[in-house]
Order: sequence, then structure tokens, then C-alpha cells
Amino acid sequence: MPTPTHLARFIVETIGKLDLGGIYQSYEPRGGIAIAPEILLGLLLYGYATGVSSSREIGRASKIHANASKIHAVSHKRLGEIQGMLQSEVVELAQTGRTPDCAMVLDAVELPEKIARRQRKIDGLSVAKTVLESRAQTQYELDQSAYDLRMAERAAQTVRIGRKIPSRVLQPPFYPSRTPPNTTSPIRTPES
Repeated sequence: MPTPTHLARFIVETIGKLDLGGIYQSYEPRGGIAIAPEILLGLLLYGYATGVSSSREIGRASKIHANASKIHAVSHKRLGEIQGMLQSEVVELAQTGRTPDCAMVLDAVELPEKIARRQRKIDGLSVAKTVLESRAQTQYELDQSAYDLRMAERAAQTVRIGRKIPSRVLQPPFYPSRTPPNTTSPIRTPES
């Protein structure tokens, strides 16, 4: 984590004081959702300040320095798998503690600590899962409102011109937990 005097913090504070209204005015309501100019400017300035001027190198460095290790970048699905694995380990350790040979297998003090450590990890994963679900819901709502706005603009344009203008078909946003299972697919999966 950067210290209070770290270059990255200085750049973020400096960019926060800049007037980027001119950049925002040049944005057009076309295409996908734009990345905030503050982020792009920060990456550019940080790259230049550290001697990296190639956009590819800046992109690569930002991925490396963004704390994107496997521990910090876990998908929702993998998070559930880890949670299940830890829960089964807790059950296994609890069963080990009930065996008569428990003293030989594990020290009586070590076993409760192992169970408690895994339980803390499970609790932490539950919190992380909730955060991921909340972020996914927020992003879905943003994407849905942008989609609804774009579709309303198209409908208004069709009414104004009197005919439908040929354009790319917009796909509504996707939210995995709201999608019903495919019951009409002719392809059979191993489970079916």
C-alpha cells in the first residue's frame, strides 16, 4: 500500500485539483461507457514520472501495481469453491478432534486454532462475496439505465424521422443470477 508521501498519492491529489471540464465536454454520447479522464491522466502521469512512456508498458505496469495477485483477484465462482473447500476442512478437523487418537494426530491446542483460522477465512470470503454481489448489482443497474436511455433515444429518433434508422442491435445488460436456465436447448449437457 502506498505511503502518504508516495508518488501515486501525490498524482491523485494533484489531478483532483485540476479542472477537467474541457475533457468532459469533448465526450460524446456514443459507444461504450467512457473511462474517467482522471484515471487515464493519472496512469499517464505516473508512467511518465517513473520513466515509462509506452502506452503498452503503462498498461502492463498498471496491472502489475494494481495489487492484482491471485489472492486479490478471485472470481465469484472461485470464491464459492474456496468457501466450500474451507467448510469441508472445518468439518474434517472437527471430526478429527472427536477421534480417540486425537492427541496423536493433533495437539489439543492446535486443533481449535486450525478450525478458528479456517472459520475466519470463511467469514472473510462471505464478506468478499457480498461485496462482489453488491458491485455486480450496482454495475448491472448502471448498465441497465444506460441501455434504457439508449433505447429511448433510438425510439425518439425513429418517431422524429418517421422511420427506423439502421443501426447496431443493442444487447441488454447481463446479470448471471437473473438469467433463467436454458430449458429449450437441444444440446444435452452431462447433467441432463
